[in-house]
Amino acid sequence: MSIFGDVYGIVPDSAVENITIVPAPKETKNLIIAYENYNIVRINPWLLEPDTNYKITIGANTKDKFEQILGKPVVLDYQTGDLLGDISVASGLNIFPSSQDLQLNISTVNLPESEYKAAYKIVQPTDLVYTESAYPINNRKNL
Repeated sequence: MSIFGDVYGIVPDSAVENITIVPAPKETKNLIIAYENYNIVRINPWLLEPDTNYKITIGANTKDKFEQILGKPVVLDYQTGDLLGDISVASGLNIFPSSQDLQLNISTVNLPESEYKAAYKIVQPTDLVYTESAYPINNRKNL
């Protein structure tokens, strides 16, 4: 069910200006996601804290492309869940020259104690000749 009923074409700037979240997330860039001629407004869940009670207020002045306004504020209570930890890095077989000081981009969400462990191994070119994957495969030479 849409809060805006059959109204289509929410003005994105109006949504961003008139929707508030308390407590305010640490990062607010791209928190409210709205598109021209669309009646759904999204809240970026990755910017919310886990296991937190939020009060979301859709302001009375939120308007659509026909300049119609909501008329009265709508207040919603929202409880985020206890997110599982997630870590994301480049996948697949990656070979990085040891002569360069490279850094990996690692993205983490809600890791226990804000820590992770990593393991690295220097390999020789001959180790890579018959290796198709960095993942262990039966009956093949593995890294």
